[in-house]
Amino acid sequence: MVEQIIDEQQDLLEDELLDAEQTETCTAVTNQGLENFNKLSQTNARQVVTALQNKELINIVETDEEIKTKVREGAKEIIHTELDTEKQIRNTENSQAHLERNRYACSVYGVDENCPKWQQKLMKIGAGFWFCIYWFIATLTITPIIVFAGKLATILKKNWIGYLLAVIFYVIIVLLVAGTPALVNYIQSLNPAS
Repeated sequence: MVEQIIDEQQDLLEDELLDAEQTETCTAVTNQGLENFNKLSQTNARQVVTALQNKELINIVETDEEIKTKVREGAKEIIHTELDTEKQIRNTENSQAHLERNRYACSVYGVDENCPKWQQKLMKIGAGFWFCIYWFIATLTITPIIVFAGKLATILKKNWIGYLLAVIFYVIIVLLVAGTPALVNYIQSLNPAS
């Protein structure tokens, strides 16, 4: 580096366009530059060398076609890697959302949620089927009790009385509907003469 500065200054000195005054100024600048360069710390010298190397690297990359091609290929690989990473993240998020939507179905069948999506879909269909059956049975049995008890609770302002009365009424209804034929058969069996 120092030799390069000295060579540049000597070229300027040898140039015919410089007069004596300019020659003295150039010589002074060259000497001063050498003194300042010698005073630089080793760290500063490394920074200067690194800066010059970086400048030369940029120049080489800009001018050498083979290196330009390799840099482009490397950049394309980085872009493809980033795009693939983003795609994987989206797929993972989609899988998690699918898992959350089907967590109940998997728990009904006692299966780990990490099973394939097609199995989750089958379990979702099965859970829907059994829910329909539950809904039908609940509509005929549990729901009327809850609704009737809720109405009684609203009227009486005490839930336990409403539930108790609802259960009593249903027991009476079940005994009347199911018990009447049994009671008639029992009474006829007690009186065999008729």
